[in-house]
Amino acid sequence: MILAAVIVGVLLSATPAQNDVQPQRIVAASNVRLRGEPQTTADELTRLALGTVLTQLETSADGTWYRVQTPDGKSGWVFSNLTEPFSERESTVVYRRVIQSRLKAETLSFSDASDLFQFIERIAPRIQGPGRAEFDLFRLRALHRSLDQIMGYEPKDPAHRDWINKHEDSLVYSEPAGHWLVRADLYWELETRNRGNPIAEEIAWDAATTGIPGECEGYIPCYSQCFCSRTRAISISTPTAGTQKKPLSTSITCYKKS
Repeated sequence: MILAAVIVGVLLSATPAQNDVQPQRIVAASNVRLRGEPQTTADELTRLALGTVLTQLETSADGTWYRVQTPDGKSGWVFSNLTEPFSERESTVVYRRVIQSRLKAETLSFSDASDLFQFIERIAPRIQGPGRAEFDLFRLRALHRSLDQIMGYEPKDPAHRDWINKHEDSLVYSEPAGHWLVRADLYWELETRNRGNPIAEEIAWDAATTGIPGECEGYIPCYSQCFCSRTRAISISTPTAGTQKKPLSTSITCYKKS
C-alpha cells in the first residue's frame, strides 16, 4: 500500500494540473503598443498586430493592464481593453467576434483595414467545414474596406500602390469614380461554392450590392440589383446609343436557383 501511494504521488506530481495552464489573450486592435510598465507613458517595446495571441502573466492592481508574453518571447504590458480572452477550443468564436467588431467600425484607416485582411488570411485556412465560407466572405469584405482610402489608378502613396499591385487579380478599377473595387464575380464564385449553406444568401447580397465599374456612376438603373423569388444572380443590360450619357433602357434578368 505504501509503495502504491508513493507511485501515485510521483505520477501526480509529474502531470501538470489544469489550473497551471496560463490564460491567453488575443490582440483585438491594430498596432497595439507593448509597454515596459503598466502606464501610457512607459517605454514602447514593440507593436502588436491584430490577432496576435499572447500568454497572460500578470494583471495590474487596477485591472486595466496585463503583463503578457508574445509568441517570440518578448514580455511587457498591454492595455486590457485592446485584448480579448482566447482559447484554442473557442478560437473560431473569438476570431469571428474580433473580425466582426473591426468590420463594423464606421471608419478604418488603410493600415487598420490591411491589417484586418492579413489577419483573416492567416487564420481562415484553420477554419474547417461549412464555417469556412463565412471567413472567406470576411476576407472579401476586409479587402473592400482596405480600398476605401485608395484613390486613383496609380495611387501616390507607395503603400497603396504596393497593395493594389499585390491584389490586382482580385480588383477592378472604376474610371469615372477613380476608385478600386473588389471584383463582384469573386463573391458570386464564393456563393456558388457554398450553395445550400445559410451564409450563401448573405454572400449573394454582397455580390449584388458591390460596385460596378464603368460609365454607370450617378445613374441609378445601371446599379439596379434585384432578387426574384429564389434567385441566384442578376444580369443587367444597359444599352446606350450614340454619345448619350444615359442608357436608353435597362433590362434586368433574374436567374432562379437550380
